[in-house]
Amino acid sequence: MGTWFAGAARLFLPIGVVLGLASEVPAFEEDFDQPMAVQCYRVDSYYDDYRFEEVGSVMVPPNLPPARACNVVEYACKNRCVACAHDYDYYEDICVDAAGRQFVK
Repeated sequence: MGTWFAGAARLFLPIGVVLGLASEVPAFEEDFDQPMAVQCYRVDSYYDDYRFEEVGSVMVPPNLPPARACNVVEYACKNRCVACAHDYDYYEDICVDAAGRQFVK
């Protein structure tokens, strides 16, 4: 598991830097108590750009990290997915990576 985490950290850290981390955005509450629907996007990097490929959607049970739910349920993720949900306060899609960092898509 340590190897997967190290690989995921290398993939997701640049995404947060490029897209601008938005940890203060309240789209994903830390301790939500209702199931939440999210869209799963596989993130691939091409040179200095990132491509988001929608691979499906999942209903995330309470207190399960949304990106983990995507990576477990969606085969196409192969541990490279982020979870995104629309935040109606910001009128933007907010995403969260496997490390729990939030950013605007």
